[in-house]
Amino acid sequence: MQSLSADLPETPFAAKLALELRLCPGMDREDAVQEAWLAALEGRNPARAVNTFAQRERRHRRREPAIACEAMRSFRLSAIRAERAARRRNARRDALMASPSARESTHA
Repeated sequence: MQSLSADLPETPFAAKLALELRLCPGMDREDAVQEAWLAALEGRNPARAVNTFAQRERRHRRREPAIACEAMRSFRLSAIRAERAARRRNARRDALMASPSARESTHA
């Protein structure tokens, strides 16, 4: 791993920032350094920004499998609407057939 000290912003929180970067996964470290720079330029705490970024990425990765499983099942809204309409028609027909006046009119 290359040293990140040359790439980090000058901040009074340098030790905390280095710790947060060490705790950040390697694949996200470059983005975390960018977050640190952005926070430093905005006057925010870079260590806190890196921590927030790492938490956001962890949450995102935890949700990815759930989203991917739902995406595997393809569907069309038109098919869902047609299915709902058919269910409503069938429910109305069944309700009409269950009423006594409907049975008399069909048998007469």
